[in-house]
Formats: sequence, structure tokens, C-alpha cells
Amino acid sequence: NNFKICPFRAGLTHGEDLFFYIENAYYNNLVYGFISNTAYIYRKRDGSAMSNIKGLESGYKSIISEVEKLSEVTSRQKTALKLRVIRILFFSYLSVGDYKNAVLQILRIL
Repeated sequence: NNFKICPFRAGLTHGEDLFFYIENAYYNNLVYGFISNTAYIYRKRDGSAMSNIKGLESGYKSIISEVEKLSEVTSRQKTALKLRVIRILFFSYLSVGDYKNAVLQILRIL
């Protein structure tokens, strides 16, 4: 078995868990699916990584950049990732009333 160990990436402060799953799927030929029920709940409080929207944006851009380097990830999959990130950031900025940055996510990521 040629299983590759893919540790969490040092330096990614946001979305490191997402990239961990993407990288494992890529290198180890794993297939992931989704469920419609809540699988876990995370805490969001002042000072947490998830409350730092600019940090979240930076982290997701780093993930997109790393995924772009994975040659077997199809352009359709890369576009799906980008659209998902746009959605997350759009609603994150909307939730704090930053309408300008919410709309700009479409231009910044695509």
C-alpha cells in the first residue's frame, strides 16, 4: 500500500482542516461525500480564527493556491472549490455588515 501521510500544513491558520481532507483525497485516492445533517458544531467567539474574516479570506486563498498545484484535481473541481469559498466569505462578510467586501469576493477569487 502506498498510503501517503498528509499532516496539517504549518502556516495555514484558517481552513487547514479543509486542505487536510483535500490533500488526503488527492494523494491517497480517497472519496468523500456529504450528509445533509449536522455533523459537528464549532465554537465561534471573539478572537477565534473563525471570527477573523480577513484571516479566513487569506487562509482560503492559500488553500485555493495549493489546490491549483494538484494536477489531478480537475478544473471543474477547482471551480467548485472556488464557488464554495466565495459563498462562505460572502456570507461571512454579510454577517458583519461589510457589504462591499461581500460582493468583492466574487471578483477576488474568480
